[in-house]
Amino acid sequence: MLTLKQQGDIYDLLCQGFSLEKRIPLATLALYLKEKGISYEELGYKKFRSLLNDLQFLECVTSEDKKRNDVFIIIHPFERFEKKESKKEKTLDEKEKTHISELLLSQYEGGKNYPLSAVSKFLFDSGVEIRNYGFGKMRKFLLAFDSILSVQGDEKDSSQFNVHFLKLKKVKDKTKKEEVKKENKKATKESPKKEVNPYDGLPLPKDNCFYIPSNLILSLKEFAKIALDNDTILKWIFKDYKKAYEKLWIVEKDDSYIFPLSLSSKDGDTLICAIKKATKGSPYTYFANFIGSDREKPKDVLDNHVYFASYEQDIHSLAALAIPEAWCYHYSKDKHIILKIYLQYTFFRIVNQNKLSYDKNSGYACFNTGLKNAEYEDIYAVLTKNSDKKIKQEYVFNGFAVSGGQGLGKIIVEHFNPLPLKASYISSSDELFFDPLAEIHTDYRHIILDNLNRFPIEYLQSLTFAFAEERNIVTSIIQAKNDYQRDKLYAKLEKAVSKNETLCQLLKLTLENAINKAKRMVSYDYRNALPSYFPTRDVMSLMLPLEFVSGSGPQAVLLIEKTASGNYQGQTMLTLKQCYVNARLIGALDNTFLNAKNIED
Repeated sequence: MLTLKQQGDIYDLLCQGFSLEKRIPLATLALYLKEKGISYEELGYKKFRSLLNDLQFLECVTSEDKKRNDVFIIIHPFERFEKKESKKEKTLDEKEKTHISELLLSQYEGGKNYPLSAVSKFLFDSGVEIRNYGFGKMRKFLLAFDSILSVQGDEKDSSQFNVHFLKLKKVKDKTKKEEVKKENKKATKESPKKEVNPYDGLPLPKDNCFYIPSNLILSLKEFAKIALDNDTILKWIFKDYKKAYEKLWIVEKDDSYIFPLSLSSKDGDTLICAIKKATKGSPYTYFANFIGSDREKPKDVLDNHVYFASYEQDIHSLAALAIPEAWCYHYSKDKHIILKIYLQYTFFRIVNQNKLSYDKNSGYACFNTGLKNAEYEDIYAVLTKNSDKKIKQEYVFNGFAVSGGQGLGKIIVEHFNPLPLKASYISSSDELFFDPLAEIHTDYRHIILDNLNRFPIEYLQSLTFAFAEERNIVTSIIQAKNDYQRDKLYAKLEKAVSKNETLCQLLKLTLENAINKAKRMVSYDYRNALPSYFPTRDVMSLMLPLEFVSGSGPQAVLLIEKTASGNYQGQTMLTLKQCYVNARLIGALDNTFLNAKNIED
């Protein structure tokens, strides 16, 4: 019997290669697991099907074609949980049982058989999570509804299960009708009550009651490893908002309102969503400004721990002290925007690796910025322990300096031995260099549909020229005046492209050609595969340059990560701006395909 962790590991592995709620040929899944190093014999199973039957989230189904005997596997969402003594497991009470019975009878006709997988998907889509009631398998859950259905099939072969709905006589319930009439009369006599809003000004819970930018949905997909379409994820988030609203779980922090999500990250972290009031003139009242782990955001750690009396001036002094390089993008309003983000991410890593040095006797603290001056000496940030009650941060910033220099440089040498180490990101040389013999496995459909806004817009315009609907949407995107309009239009484009198989194939061919060219570029110069660190996910990756128009230079990157098998998994596609700072954390980007001056802000 597999442990919950073992099942979770296999589930994460399957989600890398397949989508949820889709039919997968048994042979395809078996080959995939074999390539990933999953051996059913080593796990203690005599047959591969025995392993599959033991996985809570898998379901075996057979082809509807009676002449064939094909077996398919369906991966259902897997909610990992452990029974805790402090929490009593919820049971299926009569009220909930009646509600679910009515739900099933409204969808299925009595006297007919339906595949167990179809009924399972319907209940999941309707918000019925069987594990909340203590059931691990859908078949056992349905057996509780024996008054309206029966589950038929071979106990040894779950792929043959069907649900047979009983023909029930419709009984006229006079008492129920009378109760409804009384309630209606009572409602007409009483004055209508206004819906009470327990949160001052927050939107009442319903679908689309606040705006969720598409980039947050994509981020959620990436670090939570969920293979659901955007509409399903949106409904899930609004359902969680409604629950938090009713249970009074929403917490106000600074200028945002935070509520928990029922989803969790691939590492098991609790996820939260923060919403914020929009400025006047916006097409929406509230919008989501963060979806992620319930931890300090990397960009906030520096601000929460270190007080800067003159932040802009201090950043300017750091840029002047360091080896000159581009610290902003083309058209950036902030001339040091890259340096600011770099310092935030560096400090986040320093804290996580316990490399912030502190001298108790003097009250001085110090960390290595990872930057160097013209003499290639390390540049340090010098801090002091805060003693001012009016300042909320733990430390107060004193200045940047190299060790041994005048003023702060002497303080560094006097109080810290050894000198503070810089943040490290690389644990193996494999993380630095691309292996040309390894294969790149890419879920093209997922990457294309979830990243249409990362393709060059001019290229999308030329590619959709022959397709009137998609061409008109792209034209509207070019003419859109704000991000809100563009997000809505890209969502519309995604739906249109998903139904246009010809256009999907063209985009797939485009991406394949760009990836193949990237591999040729790396074989010519290994530096064309850039290592990068993503603090939100705490992972090292490689970035391959993608060129969609010959001679235009890289216009995006493919983010790839090494798998246990030694091959690469294509995770997502990013714009050059989205990945610049993540690559800069590893080292300077001079003479690489990433040039800040050529990237528009």
